[in-house]
Amino acid sequence: MAQDGESTAREPAQGTQVIDRAIFLLRSIAQSGGSARLTDLARAADLATPTARRILKRLVDHGMAGQDPETQRYHLGMLAYELGLAASHRVDVAARLKPLMQRLAELSGDTAYLVMRQDFEVVCIDRVEGNYPIKTLTLKVGDRYPLGITAGSLALLGALPKAEADAIVEANRTAYAERGHLTVEQLRDDLEKTRQRGYALRRDAITDGSIGIGLAVPNGSAPPYAAVSLAMVLERMTESRREQLLAMIRGELAALAGNDRT
Repeated sequence: MAQDGESTAREPAQGTQVIDRAIFLLRSIAQSGGSARLTDLARAADLATPTARRILKRLVDHGMAGQDPETQRYHLGMLAYELGLAASHRVDVAARLKPLMQRLAELSGDTAYLVMRQDFEVVCIDRVEGNYPIKTLTLKVGDRYPLGITAGSLALLGALPKAEADAIVEANRTAYAERGHLTVEQLRDDLEKTRQRGYALRRDAITDGSIGIGLAVPNGSAPPYAAVSLAMVLERMTESRREQLLAMIRGELAALAGNDRT
């Protein structure tokens, strides 16, 4: 029989696990296009079907999810929509930066990406393709990656206080190996170079033969939560072109900051 202290110690862990599973199920519903079967959700979450059903029922009860009475498929609920509206000041960053993204893609000819931080990860919230024939389509809108794997997310990580960034790197140790074929030691070396340069240069972390250059979007005196990057085939990133791209991105971000103040 467990002692009281042991029981108390287990309860927070069990509660955290349920929250993790619930969040994963909500993400899976969203990624499914907004309508998902119970069996598919259970499989994606590596849960027994009855366990997934119980969690989904509580999400439905609280309005975070809904279930079609005819098809029995799950969709996001009204509470999820309401919470999304409450966070819309950040989501609106995609619309606000759309002209900048289009200019970067047009001027460079390469693919421009906009990512936004979500805890220890980033989400791609916009992608604009340039006119160069060979496309580097590393991310699509909605993709999530641990902070540090992509050029934009590495720029965000480098803009954080060192202690916070180091804690994120350690927390993502397994994710780096699984999602970007990186070791923590490699990432820490990249992170230090990013701090020294003031921008991120990321090579081949997701797509072989590609390279990206990224900068965090200034956020006044607060830490940045968004970053822009350009991705291209490796041969296009000569030293002189890197300096040209860097000057172009910095110029566009400076112009954006100036417009925000007016």
